[in-house]
Amino acid sequence: MRRTVTFERRQMMSLALMPIMFLILPTTPAANATAIAISQMALESLSIVPASGSITFSSSVAGAVAVAQNPLEIARDEQLGPTVFAHAAVNSANASSFGDSMSRTGFVVGYINSLQRYTTPISAQAYAYPYDRSSFSITGTSGPVLVQVSASVPYAQSLATTDGRFSTSTIQFFVDMAGSIVLVAESDLVAFPYSSLSKTDTWNLSNSLTLEAGQTYSIDVGLNSYSLVGILLPEPETLSLFLAGVLSSILLRQLRR
Repeated sequence: MRRTVTFERRQMMSLALMPIMFLILPTTPAANATAIAISQMALESLSIVPASGSITFSSSVAGAVAVAQNPLEIARDEQLGPTVFAHAAVNSANASSFGDSMSRTGFVVGYINSLQRYTTPISAQAYAYPYDRSSFSITGTSGPVLVQVSASVPYAQSLATTDGRFSTSTIQFFVDMAGSIVLVAESDLVAFPYSSLSKTDTWNLSNSLTLEAGQTYSIDVGLNSYSLVGILLPEPETLSLFLAGVLSSILLRQLRR
């Protein structure tokens, strides 16, 4: 699905915005290290109410995508249909997503729990689209109609890191109706080494737009979840050698003066 590119770009931007990432050096997996990143969100209800007439769907399809990746392996599952569930798992990472076009509900979970310290990031990404490339119209009335759109979206994020690693969590919800973003919400968390963060809340969103009765409009509802764990600092031994080299260089310059 085309929107899965969103979080691939987000991953690149998250890494680029961390100025101390230049300290990353090749390392080998280390035992007794812990890093956790959990991103989960559910669409409890979605309401679309016209001021007059009723909403009639001419097509309803749901999509679900789950991607889990570590430096050694990648797993991906993608489903499309009225009610779909996708799940992907590799060592240390799991992703699950569910979408139901009949009830307009869905959930996404990206879960990472790593005891190994890989040289490149571990990620878990889940995308659910209760309505994907679907269409509807307003029937039983005529002319312009005010349509009220509302949604209740509970979510939870949890991060914990040790041993020179960082973890990130990003969740995003949106409703695209008639080519315009009617509802949108996003939450980002970042945890640096030896820290933990958690957040639990519910988005209660509401907006309105005016549509023409009898016309066919597109509707797209998306839940996106993205979890990542990566190395922020090199191994202590490697860092010691690096600092020793820097200090030696400074000392040599002083002696040459």
